[in-house]
Amino acid sequence: MLNVKTLLEGSVRKSGNRVRIITQLINVDDGSQLWSNRYDHELKDIFTIQEDIAQQVAAALKGFLTSEEKAFIRRPETIIEAYEYFLKGRQFFHRLLLNEAEEMFKKAIELDSEYSLAYTGLADLHSWWYEWEGAKQSDLEIAEKNSIMAISLAPNMAESHLSRGYVLSLGKRYDEAEQEFGEAIKLNSNSFDAYYFYGRASFAQGHIDKSAEMFLKASEVRREDFQSVLLYAQCLKILERGNTEEIIRNGIARARRQLKFNPQDRRVLSLGSTCLYDIGEKTEAFQWIDLALKLYPGDAGVLFNGACLFAKDGNKEKALSLLELAFSKGFGNKKWIENDTDYDTLRDEPRFKKLLSQS
Repeated sequence: MLNVKTLLEGSVRKSGNRVRIITQLINVDDGSQLWSNRYDHELKDIFTIQEDIAQQVAAALKGFLTSEEKAFIRRPETIIEAYEYFLKGRQFFHRLLLNEAEEMFKKAIELDSEYSLAYTGLADLHSWWYEWEGAKQSDLEIAEKNSIMAISLAPNMAESHLSRGYVLSLGKRYDEAEQEFGEAIKLNSNSFDAYYFYGRASFAQGHIDKSAEMFLKASEVRREDFQSVLLYAQCLKILERGNTEEIIRNGIARARRQLKFNPQDRRVLSLGSTCLYDIGEKTEAFQWIDLALKLYPGDAGVLFNGACLFAKDGNKEKALSLLELAFSKGFGNKKWIENDTDYDTLRDEPRFKKLLSQS
């Protein structure tokens, strides 16, 4: 049950240089149509179409839009080829084909040196590399440079502030990061990524209350996402707020749906395994993590979650070995481990203390 009041649906057909978009906004309760339109235009008009759809939907839901709200909706325009490269880059990024994503973002910038969204793509990409694949200072510097460029080009775009916040949080400039995440949410209150990364940054600081709030909002914005639900449950467990089993089962149900589309999804298998363990599904938990470790033996995120699972199960040797391997791969967010109670069984171990003492 999605518990939503309205549903936006539509279709897009492209033929040569022309595009047809049919879209409608539906009241879920009674199936009535709140708004609909058909657009037949040349492909070069795609940004005008996007802006019009966004304004029409927002107006249908709210009744009217202020001039400021209309400005927030406006998307940065570029040439179609650059836009297509950006979309391909994002698609590669979501599939963790990172080198391919970088190539696409750079090609977009080559065609339009002032295309702000392409700079956010590069900033997010290098932030990801820093956090999960090497913790190289050069990646953080590139992310910093591109996030500043995006802000300068599009200061009223949520994605610019989101990328900037992500970079700042990785640099442990948490107060500045919080301001940027807050601005991103102000500009787009339906930004899943803004809530999600704000939640991660809050957790790293040990602000678990704020982290729980952000993960809950993220899970409400994107109701198919499993990560925000499971991380919300983790926060509640740390805060000792009631029984989290129902919340975890909801997150696992979402994770199972994702596995149907990609049975080898590393994030589902690794994060999901730790939560399956928490609700007593231990056999399946180890099946998931064993498959993840087999498929992605060098992935820092998989190693990190594997260590978490074995730590909870009392297998300190296995947990520490996976953590040491994850750190050798450059896992760049030790603050998360410091605040994660799942590692409490390891805190008195000399090997664990050594890992956290490393610069």
